[in-house]
Amino acid sequence: MADKLHGVESSAISILKRAVELDTSKRYDEAVTCYQEGLQLMLEVIKGASDAAKKEKFRQKMIEYMGRAEELKKFVKEEKTGKFISGGLYSTFLMKHRCGR
Repeated sequence: MADKLHGVESSAISILKRAVELDTSKRYDEAVTCYQEGLQLMLEVIKGASDAAKKEKFRQKMIEYMGRAEELKKFVKEEKTGKFISGGLYSTFLMKHRCGR
C-alpha cells in the first residue's frame, strides 16, 4: 500500500509541475486540466497518508493550486466568451457569410 501511495504522490507532483509549466507558458486551458488531474491525485495521497504533517503540507498546496486553477478557469471562460461576443471570430464569420454578398 505504501508503494502505491508513493507512486500516486509522485504522479501528483509530476502532473502539478506540468500544470505550472503550462500556466507559465500561457497555455491556460491545458494547465487547468493538469491542475485538476494533479489535485485529484493529491487528494488520494492525503486520504491515504498517515503522517499528519505531510497531510497538512499537501492540504496547503492543494488550496494554493485550487485557487490558481479556479482563476484560470474563469479567465479561459471569459476569454472564450469574449472572443465570440465582442467581434473576433464571430464577426469575421458573419462578414464572410452574409446573405446577398
